[in-house]
Amino acid sequence: MKRIVYLFLFLLILCLTLTACGGRDTPAESDTEPVSEAFPTEAPATDAPAETPTEPATEEPTEAPTEAPVEENTDPLSYTKNPVLEAKVDELLAAADPAGEPDNAKLTAEHEDAGLDLWFNHAYTKTVAEDTQSTGVNTYRMRLAKNEIEACHLLLASAEGRTGLTVSVSDFVNGDGAVLVTELMYAYYFDDVDGKSVPDPAPWVREGKTFDLTAGRSQLFIIKVHAAADSPAGLYEAVVTVKNADGQEIRKAAVSAYVWDFALPEETSCKTQMDLSWWNIYSAHHCYEGDDSVLYCNYYDYLLENRICSYTLPYDTEGYYTDERILRYLDNPRVVAFNPIGWKKDATPDRVSAAYRFLSQKQEWLDKAYFYVVDEPSGQSDLDRINAAGKVLKENFPGYKMMSPMHMNKALNAKQTDDFFSYISESINVWCIKPFFFTTYEQYTYSKKHLDKPLTYLNTLRLEKAFGTFEDRMAAEVEGGDELWWYVVHEPEYPEITLVMDEQAVKYRILFWQQKLYGVQSFLYYSCNDWAYLGEKAGLDPKHEVSAFPFDVYGNGILVWCGKPFDEYGPVGSLRLECVRDGIEDFEYLTMLEKLYGKDVTDALICRLTCSLAVYNTDEAFFTSLRTALGNVLAAAQGQ
Repeated sequence: MKRIVYLFLFLLILCLTLTACGGRDTPAESDTEPVSEAFPTEAPATDAPAETPTEPATEEPTEAPTEAPVEENTDPLSYTKNPVLEAKVDELLAAADPAGEPDNAKLTAEHEDAGLDLWFNHAYTKTVAEDTQSTGVNTYRMRLAKNEIEACHLLLASAEGRTGLTVSVSDFVNGDGAVLVTELMYAYYFDDVDGKSVPDPAPWVREGKTFDLTAGRSQLFIIKVHAAADSPAGLYEAVVTVKNADGQEIRKAAVSAYVWDFALPEETSCKTQMDLSWWNIYSAHHCYEGDDSVLYCNYYDYLLENRICSYTLPYDTEGYYTDERILRYLDNPRVVAFNPIGWKKDATPDRVSAAYRFLSQKQEWLDKAYFYVVDEPSGQSDLDRINAAGKVLKENFPGYKMMSPMHMNKALNAKQTDDFFSYISESINVWCIKPFFFTTYEQYTYSKKHLDKPLTYLNTLRLEKAFGTFEDRMAAEVEGGDELWWYVVHEPEYPEITLVMDEQAVKYRILFWQQKLYGVQSFLYYSCNDWAYLGEKAGLDPKHEVSAFPFDVYGNGILVWCGKPFDEYGPVGSLRLECVRDGIEDFEYLTMLEKLYGKDVTDALICRLTCSLAVYNTDEAFFTSLRTALGNVLAAAQGQ
């Protein structure tokens, strides 16, 4: 009998012990709130910056206090709050707003058409044509720094439809008569993107352009302003006018832009590299005889205006530099990166040494040169090609920089003492990885239980234990003098962010805030004009990766569209390009903030919006308030 009692007690104790251990290692799903896209610990209403004016902060950059009490945190996708840093962020976000909010009163047109709805929205709101519900925003105030571009959306809809409408916007003028450069574009819709009519191409509204409104569909317009480096700070105002087919003014609305008293630099902190296919451009425009690079320059210059650099400079001669017209690009401070031997050209000793002899005339030219020889290595042979290229570069291009975008990682031997990254570490000094490499095994396993879709994890636990997390590995490489870039294509999928067309538009901006949070310096995208079909509507097909994947991909590798269908001898931009440019400029704001107040304060501010690849707040009103507050902080600091 005693044996039975002792056995029963032993089993009872064992069960209790296992239950306790399991509770510590794996939180029960009922004990944790499900993680969604909304920021889990901050409500947008309480995060909105206070309007009470405060004195500008004057502190030197600070690091996080090591002895400050912090909240206990068991969620590996969230972050641990530091009360001292949170208080500092609250103080910064309370900076006075010199612009204020505009009066939302409507303007009355001479021949007011009450059946025509007109409203405004953010440039990071993607309004499908089927959405005809007015936001109630009757005017809009953009905010921007000097040497920056900013935009907003204007929308029209009518229950009965309208024909022959014209839309125009006056100059943006301040009280002293100074003017901002202004553009007006309209949205072109793709009518079957996951069952919706989604806007993306953004052609210009040229003189004489008319518009028809279909009942049950809205029409989106983009109002864009450019502040020059020497534009006076302050408020600029303009008026939007809609006329009917008889030329009568039937709707009008006020719109304004406030220019903060600080300027963004010409040289962008977030470097970029993206392919701009020469063949696609000239084939889509049916310009087979060539035009002495005019068309390519039109595309390249448009990207450069939007702070994006292509791999291949205009007048590129594959590393031999025989066309002196390339000098105006080499000397342009907006050109921050290019491939010195041309895209998809072999790194031969002769070509590489010729490039070095020319570029070494100026150190700033060498600083912009990034070799990109092997794309996405998938096995030993690709890795060997990288190392072979590295050997050529070491011998013929002193101080070279070489990248190879990495989309996977594997062990190279049974003992797991070498992987893709370690094998090429002596050749690669510009690490370009997909964001999912920052996901740890702990975060991945947590996401499988607590997200509606798990994070991407293409590493292995054994490699992570052997080499450390990628965040630590990349930090060590940067500490040793290497650069860190990242890139996206059609993957990773939700909850991670990409630039495909059916993402919520504000996510394109959030991606660059995440980039700053993770300490990633620069951004690569494989192509700007990967147009799939070059038929009648060349460069205007949104869906070109259907057969290769088990899901439809819209707009991957496309940020500009072919201008030929719109009678443009050059590119037509996109709503996504507008957001990417704004995201790059947001990155600049955050870089400026970091120089003023340090990385820890900047990271704490970013975590009000996003604290990991899976956790971010897509509420557009909250994003607006946070970005406005950030600009006010920088403007206040400028006035110190």
